[in-house]
Amino acid sequence: EIGDLGTITNWTVQFWMLSEDVADYRNILHTNFPASGTSNIGVRFEQYSTGALKIGVSSDDTWRSNTVTPNLKPHTWYHVAAVGNASSNTLRVYLNGTLTVEDTSHTSWPISFDNVTIGKGFSNDAARHFQGTIDDVSVHSRALSPDEIHSVQL
Repeated sequence: EIGDLGTITNWTVQFWMLSEDVADYRNILHTNFPASGTSNIGVRFEQYSTGALKIGVSSDDTWRSNTVTPNLKPHTWYHVAAVGNASSNTLRVYLNGTLTVEDTSHTSWPISFDNVTIGKGFSNDAARHFQGTIDDVSVHSRALSPDEIHSVQL
């Protein structure tokens, strides 16, 4: 657990990940992780057994997700970077430096990055914990440019 990062209106979250197995509901990172019960509030990255990697962004408990990739493979390194810009109502997600999500339809932006966790999300159920390696996690209090994301991804 990283802990509380405070109020962030425009943000970038990026990390490297390697999944040992592509299983349902494995959570890579979650902001606003619940002290008990379950929660869809915050920014959450989650993988599915179908191979999908999704990001959910919400300030209420409604799961609003976008598919980052439908084809996540086990034992493969991926660089993931998500850029949230509440000012322009834009969510951009990059996979290995390539823009895979550009969403301007979000109406529920989290601004609090409290109780940030790596390797788990939604609940404390161990079956939802990520199985693999997560490396070089960074959270920025601004929207990084595509060039800045690409420089980290190299």
